[in-house]
Amino acid sequence: MNAYLPKCASATTALAPSTHSAAVSIQDRGATVAHLEIVLMHPIPPVNIQFWSLSINYAPVYFRTRNIDVWLPQSAEVYRESETGRTFTSHKFTDFRLFSVDVNQEPNSPQSR
Repeated sequence: MNAYLPKCASATTALAPSTHSAAVSIQDRGATVAHLEIVLMHPIPPVNIQFWSLSINYAPVYFRTRNIDVWLPQSAEVYRESETGRTFTSHKFTDFRLFSVDVNQEPNSPQSR
């Protein structure tokens, strides 16, 4: 069975190391990201953010039409705290659909009218 994995940027290139902390849970000998967590280490007063965190869980999704597992997000949670209040957002991802695009071209002469 084939498996496609999401590409991950390193924490040093994707995030400023002095402002965020990132943790990653990896499975299958380092080839698969199962969980990603990012936390703001310091408040950002100009945009009124005292605390912020993001948590994403990944799992394989099987597509029987292609006999393939694709690691996709299953759930995501965002927590934000500011001087005016707190916000918690949670989302579950379901009903994935797989599509493909054929890259082979067959040039044809234009049809005359």
